[in-house]
Amino acid sequence: MNKPIPVKIVEVLGWMYVALAVLLVGGAVAEACQPGHVNEWIAILVAFAPLALGVGMVLSLRRGRRFWFLLGHTVIGLLASAALLTQIAEGSVMTAASCLVAPIFVAAPFFLLCCSAANRWAEAKSGNGKSTEYGCGCAFVGGLLLFLLVFVFPMFTCYLESDLRRSRLHHLAAHGRAVFVDMIANRQAHVEGAEWIDPAACTNSTQFIRALVEKAGHDIDSEDFWCVAVNPPDDDLFPVLVTANIDPRELLNPSDADARLTLVCPKKVWGGVCRDFCEKGAVVVYKNGVSQTLKRKWARPWLMFRSADSSRDDIPIPRPDTYYLTPTGRVEVLSNQPTLPLP
Repeated sequence: MNKPIPVKIVEVLGWMYVALAVLLVGGAVAEACQPGHVNEWIAILVAFAPLALGVGMVLSLRRGRRFWFLLGHTVIGLLASAALLTQIAEGSVMTAASCLVAPIFVAAPFFLLCCSAANRWAEAKSGNGKSTEYGCGCAFVGGLLLFLLVFVFPMFTCYLESDLRRSRLHHLAAHGRAVFVDMIANRQAHVEGAEWIDPAACTNSTQFIRALVEKAGHDIDSEDFWCVAVNPPDDDLFPVLVTANIDPRELLNPSDADARLTLVCPKKVWGGVCRDFCEKGAVVVYKNGVSQTLKRKWARPWLMFRSADSSRDDIPIPRPDTYYLTPTGRVEVLSNQPTLPLP
């Protein structure tokens, strides 16, 4: 019996899965070939899983075993839906088209493979419904589905969580740069004798930042999550804005330049707002306007200042009158402490 058009359409979808998986493997190989990316070879092994899954799905369908194809398609649809929901929650994909296409994409193969023509073809391929034996395609798909559910899906979930955290940190860094621009404009207004916001008249950083952005005519949603340096020294790499999960005193006067900074959740310490990544990452904006996002393992003074300037050999020294406005008040930095050299 000739293969009906609905089955041919679904088979094309299966080969599309295979083609995409080949591209995924190719990308993983290209990444692994880069200098210093030896560990990426592990990603190649993981990338072969969807390739084998796609091949197994196509083999199963060609033998008339629709169940295994639809099972693999369902897993792929669930992973794609999870990625789409993450993007929608982040606000980067908020179109009606994406929300409509996803359900159609998942449901279409079920309708195509359950039509009367597909039913007759499947019965003919499997011996009039007497398909009790599992072919190589079925075994392929079954084993790979187990592998995906036990190993790949948890890794994919962790990747999505890490990607979402990284996106939030970059979003916060953009807010920090906006506040920095407002601070520059505010300082220029003071020099020109125009109306300005005096940080000395503010009791905390939230009050100061809120006044700055209101004067500038824009809005941010992180005014309560920054420590602001007042009277900073003339040093391009002095941190003028630091997220409130870092203690500026620990940053500028660490006991060890290689010691990991303590990242604390404001909600736990002083009842501030938790940002979901408080203990996982931070943001610093330097006096030259450059912002830096930091994962917890890289939040070390010498790594921060060395990554910003490879010629740097010490930690910035504050002026005697330098202090920080934090969301809970004013914090003095100990400028009389010896500055540690960077390793």
